Amino acid sequence: MGEAKRRRALAPAPMDEALIQAKMQGIGSAVDRMFNETGPRTMGFCLMVFPLDHSGKVAYISNTKKEDVIRLLEEQLIVFNARTIASPP
Repeated sequence: MGEAKRRRALAPAPMDEALIQAKMQGIGSAVDRMFNETGPRTMGFCLMVFPLDHSGKVAYISNTKKEDVIRLLEEQLIVFNARTIASPP
């Protein structure tokens, strides 16, 4: 595939927010059922979807409180940054 054609194939489509929301609701329900089949919820998840053009838009779904997701992301950034410093590209 030529370079120009490959770039067009990778270019993100505009975010259809209603379609994204519907898909994420279905995925979120399925993931929650897979990890929390019986009894009380013991596993949390967060799914983030964003256009590859870095337009700043993001859609996310989680089965936990927003504060838990924020804490998770802050902690994960520390881990990612430590790994980047330990083994630069």
